[in-house]
Amino acid sequence: MGSIPQDGTAAPSAEAPTFGQGTRVAVIGSGVSGICAGAHLLRHGANVVVFERSGVSSGVWNFDPRTDSNSVVYPSNPASLGDYATSVPDQFLPRQSRKDNHPLNTSDGDALEVAFAPPGPAYSGLHNNVPTSLLYSNLKPWPKGTPENVSHWEIAKYLQTLSAENGLDKVTLYNTRVENATKSADGKTWNVRTITLLAKDGTPRIVERTWEFDAIVVCSGHYNLPRVPNIPGLSQWKELFKDRISHTKEYRNPNRFRDKNVLVIGGGTSSLDVCRELSEVTAGIYQSTRGGQFDHPTEVLPQIVKRVGEVTGFTLDSDAIPKGDLEEQSPIPGQTTLKDGQTLKDIHHVIVATGYLTSFPFLPQYHNDNLDPDDATPEVLVTSEANMLFCTMATDIIQAHDASSPKNYDPDRKTPVETVAEDSGYVDPKEERAFVWRLDLGFLVIGFLGYMFKYIDQTNISNAYVSGMKEDLSLYGNELNFFTTYFNIGYIVMLWPSCILISHIGPSKWLPACEVYGLRFLIGFFEGTTWPAYFTMISQWYLPHEVALRMSLYNIAQPAGAMLSGAMQGGLSTNMEGVLGRAGWRWAFIINGVCTIAVALVAFFLLPGYPESPNRLAKFYLKPRHIEIALARARRVNRKPQIGITPKTFFRCFTFWQLWAIGIAWPIGGNFAPANYYNLWLKSLKNPDGTKKYTVAMLNYLPIIGQAAQLVAEVVYSSASDYFGTRLPFLLLHSTVNITSLAILIVRPQNEKLYMAGWYMNYTGAVSMMLLCSWASENLPHEPQVRTMLFASGTLFAYLLSAFVPLAAYPASEAPNWRIGAKLYIGFATFAVFLYIAIYFGFRWEKKRAKKQGQLTSGSSKGDAEPGSE
Repeated sequence: MGSIPQDGTAAPSAEAPTFGQGTRVAVIGSGVSGICAGAHLLRHGANVVVFERSGVSSGVWNFDPRTDSNSVVYPSNPASLGDYATSVPDQFLPRQSRKDNHPLNTSDGDALEVAFAPPGPAYSGLHNNVPTSLLYSNLKPWPKGTPENVSHWEIAKYLQTLSAENGLDKVTLYNTRVENATKSADGKTWNVRTITLLAKDGTPRIVERTWEFDAIVVCSGHYNLPRVPNIPGLSQWKELFKDRISHTKEYRNPNRFRDKNVLVIGGGTSSLDVCRELSEVTAGIYQSTRGGQFDHPTEVLPQIVKRVGEVTGFTLDSDAIPKGDLEEQSPIPGQTTLKDGQTLKDIHHVIVATGYLTSFPFLPQYHNDNLDPDDATPEVLVTSEANMLFCTMATDIIQAHDASSPKNYDPDRKTPVETVAEDSGYVDPKEERAFVWRLDLGFLVIGFLGYMFKYIDQTNISNAYVSGMKEDLSLYGNELNFFTTYFNIGYIVMLWPSCILISHIGPSKWLPACEVYGLRFLIGFFEGTTWPAYFTMISQWYLPHEVALRMSLYNIAQPAGAMLSGAMQGGLSTNMEGVLGRAGWRWAFIINGVCTIAVALVAFFLLPGYPESPNRLAKFYLKPRHIEIALARARRVNRKPQIGITPKTFFRCFTFWQLWAIGIAWPIGGNFAPANYYNLWLKSLKNPDGTKKYTVAMLNYLPIIGQAAQLVAEVVYSSASDYFGTRLPFLLLHSTVNITSLAILIVRPQNEKLYMAGWYMNYTGAVSMMLLCSWASENLPHEPQVRTMLFASGTLFAYLLSAFVPLAAYPASEAPNWRIGAKLYIGFATFAVFLYIAIYFGFRWEKKRAKKQGQLTSGSSKGDAEPGSE
């Protein structure tokens, strides 16, 4: 079977069919219906040509960030006119008479593409709301392991895979629009006139051709012509305030509605979807409905949404005729009247969510525009042609999380409408691996170094304490714990405010600035931003199966810093004691300070920011293509972009149970405080003759074994957790090790080596934090602000615990015979086990609730059945 030339220049005829033998069939549209119909027709030996007006198959699931305001008319055009202006024969031949005002008579290439094939209704956050176990074709199942809920790009790639594997790509003419289909003179065949948009040499041109077919299968869908009701005053508002009035077909994301009051007209699926997305950013939302049987119940609406009655008119204030565009923050100068007499004012935007009219503009002779457009398609389109068939479509679609990419998508397909990777979600696997390596070598390396020197500084206190600082400064009371407490108080005070700062300033500017200007002054105060900032960046740049390992690779800077601090302190106490009149322990702080400033200056150029707002100084290694890949990966898992945290969203974060459950499990499951006092126990050991068992250097070297154990444990646990795609089993395994270590510390066996092993096992406590953070990251993709606040809150609770509990549990004056010590922490660790299990079931409950809400959105009115999300 041959291929259809993609330039539209070779039309089949009755005498010389271009490919195959048998019935000549035209399939109009290459969405799910066109792909399935075409594939089965090919299997039965038909000579098939598929016409697709856009540059790619997948129909309504193809996301195009552009919109065509000209395809939305206030009120709606008759259904026979459709969403595009058809041409007359020979309209685009040179030196022929033409309609000069035709939308395709333009030299603007982008405007030409949009007018030729008006973008569909898919928006950036679109997901399916029918599980993939039901939403599939018998041509090919979904790839193994595909979740029940997936994003629009995943469904589009699945459909494109079906097209490619079933031979449809070879018989599809992309960028080809059907203008008219009429019966031949003898009534046996169909004459189909098409136009093809070409741009091979960079100059767009249109080629017209006429085809002859034995049959036609219409698969053009019914999400093309927006249904706009004839509400008095609406057309005037649209004329005066063009960008303030829109249809859901034009909706792409909620960004431009931030802090605005929005009126959404309609109570079906599209209205529900838009209300849910807008609820994250708007000041207020009104949803107007007529109280129809297909309106979704108010229970599924976000709390911010206020449902009101039917709109009966839009009026302007007496002096409201604007001389220019409205200022962005100004509401529309008028009011909206409802059927019950209520009026709405201070509305910034109106979104019409009233669905679509079933329209076939290439078959105007069969339309009956006098019939009610809310009636079913067979009544609106009157035809009894035996050789013209219509494929129907599923009218409701749902929500999902993440899925793997279909393997057979062809990234080399060239189309005039180039949908970049950030929109489609597809990235070549080799290119993606190279990008991740690049990100690791830039972002993770500088993050590791910054956090390592931060932790060297933090660890230097305890190492210096046993290396002469205690004696030099006469610190014979509980001063060591006071030092830690003062540091922790500064750290705690800054944690939540830092979340707001990094969400507005950006981590790539704020983090290095803190190191340069603040590391030597109010250390804890300025270090309080590190954890939430770095973990937020990691959760934005990396995918769920990459997050735990990357968080661990960042966090192992902690044991690495502690190891280096111990080794450095041991070496300095031996080799730098008295140099320039300074004790060896003082040199550790001096060296660390110099290194920190150097790393901070480099960090200004290497920290990437966020994919949606990258650091401009990092362009030398993260080029525009890399940002596109990052955005594509984020869309693949339906991860929302980071936006500034406002007072409203700040307080909203604390309504999420995940923040409290994980935030509390974080410190009590970590249980790493006891390990901080290991060297105090070592210092208390004596030889039989009463002399100290370990030298100052050994007191600094021996804890390195525990820090190395922490480093290895974090990498092993997180790598295995990412590989197997699960968190709870590894959290429980870690808890088993942790509780065992604490039990050994409580029993205090006479065998010194066994007791020492208990201390070393306790060093692995931080493992649970990485697993909990990655767990939160993968289960809160739609809540970037909540993730940031969760990372900050978990850190805050951990520092609250370590700031005050050790004062009672591990007072330095009681070392090494602490009365409370590990007894308290084994209680924390046991409680953490129950919390982990509760969190697991909490996430399961959230998924069931999301699925239930998806089922609630599955029924919609005949005029309002566009794709929906949860």
